[in-house]
Amino acid sequence: MDAAVDEVAWPSSVVGTHSGACVGPLHARTEKDLIAIAACTSITDGLTIELPVISWGIAAPTSVSMPVLTRVTGEVRIGGLEGKSQLVELSLPVLAMIEGGLDIGNTSMTELSLPALTTVTGDVELSGNYDMVDLSLPVLTTVGGYFQVYVDHTLVMATLPELTTVGDVLSIRDNAVLASLSLPKLSSAGALYITENGNLTELNLPMLTTVTGEMLWIVSNPSYPACRANAVLAQVTSYEGTPLTEGNDETATCP
Repeated sequence: MDAAVDEVAWPSSVVGTHSGACVGPLHARTEKDLIAIAACTSITDGLTIELPVISWGIAAPTSVSMPVLTRVTGEVRIGGLEGKSQLVELSLPVLAMIEGGLDIGNTSMTELSLPALTTVTGDVELSGNYDMVDLSLPVLTTVGGYFQVYVDHTLVMATLPELTTVGDVLSIRDNAVLASLSLPKLSSAGALYITENGNLTELNLPMLTTVTGEMLWIVSNPSYPACRANAVLAQVTSYEGTPLTEGNDETATCP
């Protein structure tokens, strides 16, 4: 499909060129759009980068780079509109604060790293990134809403070394090859839902003592030792509901 046809099928949506403190909402769809917003240092009212599905055959960006963006007020949504997009690289090297939610999904990325992100006041959803092997959020400390990693079927390891608080549910589910999940500083979550991670053998939550809601479930992780799941639940001293562990590896032994 030639560029002229692509422009009709998937037109640009950003008007003009933006830099510095940018007033949104900004909605980028094409390479031209991404160039127009690349110099933003902050964005108000949200950022959406919406890409076509690979099977549509429309030429689309494979990488997104916003090298000086430090803060977004509003929702940040990046990925395919209705299915897997061609996006293989996302570079937001100095983005530190999102006063809203973060949703990254339906990409072709093999890794996701947000090296400067410390705070998301809303929800975080990472789903449908079917090629992603590595997730790195090395300085993220606070998520105000829920944090969900869902149907990322090639994700092997997820480490969030500084995350201390998740305001709503921490949901890690249906990640077929995820073997290790480490949240060594997480002390409080609204709920805990770890389920249907078929290859999970390591779950590191040594500081988790408070769950403010009713769901405290580690279920249907057939490779994860049931005795370890029970130990995690036992260390939570403050919660509202009834804890549940089932469908984990009942044959495994624990030290």
